[in-house]
Amino acid sequence: MNGPQRHGATEKKYYDLTHRIIQRAIAVHRALGPGLLERVYEGTMCIEFDDEGLRYERQRCVEVQYKRTAFR
Repeated sequence: MNGPQRHGATEKKYYDLTHRIIQRAIAVHRALGPGLLERVYEGTMCIEFDDEGLRYERQRCVEVQYKRTAFR
């Protein structure tokens, strides 16, 4: 089976970033397993991102429109 198709530097940058994020998520899952509250996983992912030198923003507020109603 062939690896993912890459078309340039931008795609490689996002492929590499995605790979690093997934690896950190796998590490958290292996250490904690399933079934904990979201805030526990969020906190541990922040620790992993800090250790990996990845920048992030916690719980960014976004607006979502659902059936004519906006939620934040």
